[in-house]
Amino acid sequence: MMKFLDIHFNFLCRTTFKNSKGQYPIILRVIYRSQRRDIFTGVYCHKQEWNSKEAKLFLADKKAGETNRNLDLIMRKANDVFDELRFSGIPFSIDELANKIKGRNKSRRLFTSIHICMRQYFIWMKAGIILN
Repeated sequence: MMKFLDIHFNFLCRTTFKNSKGQYPIILRVIYRSQRRDIFTGVYCHKQEWNSKEAKLFLADKKAGETNRNLDLIMRKANDVFDELRFSGIPFSIDELANKIKGRNKSRRLFTSIHICMRQYFIWMKAGIILN
């Protein structure tokens, strides 16, 4: 069971893509249940600015500190989204996790809320709170 709750987030500088300014995108790599998804953060840097061991920019100037704070916020949001899905008690896929991190809030399956209500109803029935 613990394997299903195991997740790993990491930032990478994707050197295979380069924008018109000669900068490379920083991506958030998500590994969940042995599946991997890369999420573009919208943050770019030069290859020599990236500290791959720390998964952050080298603190060369004020802009690097600001970028690192933005990456910390992205990481915090990703962890919050994972916790929200994990504690919902409803199975989810890595694609659902990645879409929610990206802000593509597709409503969860329609049966989800119905399922939760029905489960609560049966719990109350067993407890004798609701009579047939």
